[in-house]
Amino acid sequence: MAEQRSANQVEINYRLAGAGWAECDVIIGTQHANTSASYMSDALGELTNAIVDIKNGAIESMARFEEEPGEYCWIFHRSDDQLKLLILWFDEYRRNNEQGKKGEIVLDAECSLTSFLHAFVAALKQVLKEHGGVKGYKRKWIMHDFPTQGYKKLRL
Repeated sequence: MAEQRSANQVEINYRLAGAGWAECDVIIGTQHANTSASYMSDALGELTNAIVDIKNGAIESMARFEEEPGEYCWIFHRSDDQLKLLILWFDEYRRNNEQGKKGEIVLDAECSLTSFLHAFVAALKQVLKEHGGVKGYKRKWIMHDFPTQGYKKLRL
């Protein structure tokens, strides 16, 4: 019998797939998205900062994963301890949050903020473990440092 997933169950797996390439799988309940990013942006840093903003009480925040070409746009919306995550794919870059372009919905899901925070912190810990800490992360990602300050702010 297949394992039933709770609507609040969140899993996040962030991995460096090569020098300057990263992938991030997000599972919320029964919904799943696979996103990727190139070295052109500080994907993990931007994502961490957006989540720190939400944890600190922001109602909405956003992060972008730039591709070659295109981008994933992660939009977080908080309502008390509930978090809505919308991930959109755009075939072209949207500089300065250009309006009018419609993205393809990759993920549209809700969970508790606490569940999401726990899953994201676990993903950050795993990244550090896999790469031997912040120096190993830098060697693999090259252009950007591990988001140490954001990680410290998120630890529960």
